[in-house]
Amino acid sequence: MEHLADCFDLIIPDLPGFGGTPRLADFRPQSYLIWLRRLTTVLKVESIAVGGSGVGATLTRLFAAQYPSLVSRAVLSGGGALGRPGPPRGLLARFLPSFDPAQSRVEVTAPDALFHDPRAHCSDEFRRVFLNSRGASSEIGRAFAESAPPPALDPACPTLLLWGSDDHYCPTAIQQSIASEIKDARQVEIFEAGHLVMVEQPFRFAAHIRDFLFTK
Repeated sequence: MEHLADCFDLIIPDLPGFGGTPRLADFRPQSYLIWLRRLTTVLKVESIAVGGSGVGATLTRLFAAQYPSLVSRAVLSGGGALGRPGPPRGLLARFLPSFDPAQSRVEVTAPDALFHDPRAHCSDEFRRVFLNSRGASSEIGRAFAESAPPPALDPACPTLLLWGSDDHYCPTAIQQSIASEIKDARQVEIFEAGHLVMVEQPFRFAAHIRDFLFTK
């Protein structure tokens, strides 16, 4: 945040079910999109660049696709994959909580796996927050797998894909798949970083975002 706040007005909410934001009645992607749209309405935002990491990246992709007149740029970090649900996939998701086809990702069960260098970044406080959010993450995985995807899936606006070179949550094959689905997306790999690039490499992460947002 400190590397971006001098150039931009930042709005950084916890998604419902995470941090201090109460959960929604359900975890379907459309419910999250409605919540995000209401947030921008309350804040009287008329044009916005949106970004997210992990499941936040998937919602960023969907939000930018659904509201093209509102979203000017989109930044996806370590996520954004979209599964195509069907009865067998929904059935597996219901009985196997770790099976998360909508996210098409590797299930991360240990917080250390989110970092290139966990010794430097995986504090006791981070472990506590990670464990507290696992319930919401599992619920979102099941809801995304069992829900029909929104009609619009791909942003029409310029899109930046930021990946950590050691991202076990969203590995290279998935990253390339996401990049192939979004037209003219700019893809950047940041070395010596895992899934949480903004934590391990905040200056480089912010520098790429600044460059992307200031490019005509």
